[in-house]
Amino acid sequence: MKISTKIAALLFALSVVPAYATVIGSAVYSGHTYYLLDGKTWLNQEAEAVTLGGHLVTINDAAENTWVWDTFGIVRTGLFIGLNDAASEGAFVWSSGQAVTFTNWRAGEPNNCCGGESFGELASDYMWNDVGPNHAWQAVAEVAPALVPEPSSLFLMFAAMGSLVVVRKRL
Repeated sequence: MKISTKIAALLFALSVVPAYATVIGSAVYSGHTYYLLDGKTWLNQEAEAVTLGGHLVTINDAAENTWVWDTFGIVRTGLFIGLNDAASEGAFVWSSGQAVTFTNWRAGEPNNCCGGESFGELASDYMWNDVGPNHAWQAVAEVAPALVPEPSSLFLMFAAMGSLVVVRKRL
């Protein structure tokens, strides 16, 4: 995804961001924290995921796909995932910016029915479908763990900064 597309999506998400995300459940998988968000449109759900420090879920393989539905799904509803083609019809991308390496579309999907389906959902059959901008479902947000530098990395960083100060004083 182009940087300008990411910036435009983030600015739009920030314009619809509520004061807080409405989390109704959470779980951890492969070191990432996943939050179940209450029912809203995809754009509002992505905005809420950003307030939590992540994005709507990026599903990287069949095991994660199954885990997400088994953990958060409710029969006769869907769950929004981060897959969308809002920027360019037919070019699906993850809102996280990660590469699309796994898909699980239902037969005949994505079909952009009626010329306006740009947002991915995971359904009770573990398959994906595309839906329109006014569709409201629960969603799953994914937040990666914060990167905490190892103590040795911190030492090296501060040592380097200290040597820069010494060099500048000599100049």
